[in-house]
Amino acid sequence: MTVDDVCRAYLNGATAEQIAAQCGASSRTVLRALREHGVPVRRRGRPRSAARECARALIADGYDAHRAAEATGLAVDNVRSMIAYDATRTT
Repeated sequence: MTVDDVCRAYLNGATAEQIAAQCGASSRTVLRALREHGVPVRRRGRPRSAARECARALIADGYDAHRAAEATGLAVDNVRSMIAYDATRTT
């Protein structure tokens, strides 16, 4: 895998860990190569998924947790937790 391939894979959504596993390198080596080639490195942690954002929009439109979970493919417990978390952040 060339450095261009690494950059392209990362920009297409692969994580440094996934790329490192394919290359037989460490994720630190991958991140260093990305930075050296001017690729903006994403923050660590789990980004908000499109499904969670969609569930938030459905809740705002009046859906209950069950219907929002069914429409987005998320677990009902996850939607409920998200609702509870969002409620604590807005008060």
